[in-house]
Amino acid sequence: MKNIKMMALALLLVGLTGVAKAEGETPDKALRTEAKMKSELCLRISSLQLADFNLEDETVDIHFQCNAEGEVIVHSVDGVSCVVSEYVANKLKGHKMYVDENLQNATHHVEVRYVVI
Repeated sequence: MKNIKMMALALLLVGLTGVAKAEGETPDKALRTEAKMKSELCLRISSLQLADFNLEDETVDIHFQCNAEGEVIVHSVDGVSCVVSEYVANKLKGHKMYVDENLQNATHHVEVRYVVI
């Protein structure tokens, strides 16, 4: 009975490991479209709450590249509030995102709007 429980636990852990890996996390599964790449980037920076800083709605423009090693290289983050711009730049610093060859080493632009709820 103990062996069956251990085997079930091992299978469960193996199954969860496969589920936990997100697309674009390893070079074997590179993000293939620009929309998926931008979506993952926005997901990374989406946790900012403007109400915490007493700010109004804010829009930031992000210009970045992804290289073959999966590094996200941020060229600029432009917004009215330096707090929001610095937050976004710091969240993307050191971030890895593996993309398809046709998306590598090209400058991409994302406009993100933060809204106070």
